[in-house]
Amino acid sequence: MGLFRRKTTAPAFDLRTHILHTDPVTLGFRPGPDRSVWGAAMDMALAGGAATLISLQDGSTSLYTSTGGGVVGGGAHESVVEATDAFLDAMQIYAPGFDAAESDAVPPEGYVRFHALTFDGRRSADAEEAALQAQTHDLWPLYFSAHQVITALRLATEHSDQA
Repeated sequence: MGLFRRKTTAPAFDLRTHILHTDPVTLGFRPGPDRSVWGAAMDMALAGGAATLISLQDGSTSLYTSTGGGVVGGGAHESVVEATDAFLDAMQIYAPGFDAAESDAVPPEGYVRFHALTFDGRRSADAEEAALQAQTHDLWPLYFSAHQVITALRLATEHSDQA
């Protein structure tokens, strides 16, 4: 059995909502002198639904889909943890420019929504995915950092499935 569990039931996206509203103290997270971000999320709107990457301060990393699929347990691999740390570092840089978040809605198709999970509350920012890919939006480094996490998850999942 691999180190990852593929989720195939609809409740997977409920985990997204749960983590967006979690009190970080209940997870054992505490702010540090240089870190106000305890988690980072990226929602990607797709033609048939949405996918959300969640990365947390302890290395926990998951990818959820609105159709019920996903991958949990990414923090079991060092490559995923390293990519997660880089994503959180990038989020720490960009989060101060985000707006306070109240909605749990996913962005419209063609857009990406970033969530900074901070000790002072959730903050978010939207960007057109094409502009992020073309590196013409200010948040493109954050987008690419998140995709490094997704790549690390994919590679680790492929390796654990072959084990």
